[in-house]
Amino acid sequence: TSSVYRLGITLSSAGVGFAATRIIAEEIERKNLREASRTARICLFVSLFLGTVIAALFFIFADGIATAFLTDARAAHSIRLMAISFPFIVMSGIINAYFTAVGRMSGSALSLIADQLIRIAVTYFMLRGFDKSNLEYACSSLIIGGIFAEVFSFMISYLFYLKDKKRLMRGEIRRTPLARRISSIAFPVAISSVIRTGLHSIEHMMIPAGLRKRGVDSSRAL
Repeated sequence: TSSVYRLGITLSSAGVGFAATRIIAEEIERKNLREASRTARICLFVSLFLGTVIAALFFIFADGIATAFLTDARAAHSIRLMAISFPFIVMSGIINAYFTAVGRMSGSALSLIADQLIRIAVTYFMLRGFDKSNLEYACSSLIIGGIFAEVFSFMISYLFYLKDKKRLMRGEIRRTPLARRISSIAFPVAISSVIRTGLHSIEHMMIPAGLRKRGVDSSRAL
């Protein structure tokens, strides 16, 4: 399922984070601070839209993805759970891109620490008394821990972002064609990232299938 997860995140992000970092840094260099703030806001909305669309597609077609690519129908539940986190992960990526562009990384660092602490705590409590025969529950526990961590991490980083972006709300705004600028940067990055991640995902999916053909048990092959 990790290969499907990486592919979902790649499709959801679509290079928008890279575009946000570059354009925000350029506008700050030009002292066009309000346009830098507008760039961050638009990229957040774009990432929310893309993340929600990809999450919905993965949720709807989870059964087909599990059987066609992972050859294990049990993975459908895990895929649906993973999809919930897609919008929060890509929006957190935009906020991290913003802090990278403005050169203030404290917000991102704190949200990352919170992410790891929550992930560990939720997973620990869910795995207490874990029945070793129920591997699906164990997998779900790890994913749910990740979901809680991503949501809480996004909320923390978003609060830091709202506070920090007030520094950019001064001076006159000189609008630029942001849609064209974002797409011209994000599209090539998205294409190359999807191809690279797709090839890795196919490779990782082919290994268990090959092991099963040689008689290895399905659970051990995965």
